[in-house]
Amino acid sequence: MNEVCIYIDGSCSGNPGPGGWSAVCECNGKIRQSSGYENYATNNSMELKGAIGALKALRIRGCDVILYTDSAYLISNANHDDEWLIKPGHANRELWIEYLRIRNDGKYNVKFVKVKAHSGNKMNELADKYAKQACMIAKHCAKG
Repeated sequence: MNEVCIYIDGSCSGNPGPGGWSAVCECNGKIRQSSGYENYATNNSMELKGAIGALKALRIRGCDVILYTDSAYLISNANHDDEWLIKPGHANRELWIEYLRIRNDGKYNVKFVKVKAHSGNKMNELADKYAKQACMIAKHCAKG
């Protein structure tokens, strides 16, 4: 089975405020990047959008996916069972439902791994850079 390593990050200008997310994927020696933004978001929702965007961008089905993140929010929530994530009133419930649908539809074996932010990890730094760029686009669009 193929293993795909993806570094994800989210960024917000204000919390809530304009936000961006990024996913940097490394597979078979190739690096691909995807990102997006929203005019109104939270840091946590952008982190989760990074995971969702990463899985949506995958072209390989049925693979092991390691999502590297510096988000304590993602790490702590990902360790709960699916029912806990989608219970009424749970923060970002709709995003967790979307994440679970994509994860389960693609039959991905997903594992979240915590990385230290701004510690010199090249891939994590790239994800951070692209998330901040996407956030700046959202910030610009929100003004205009």
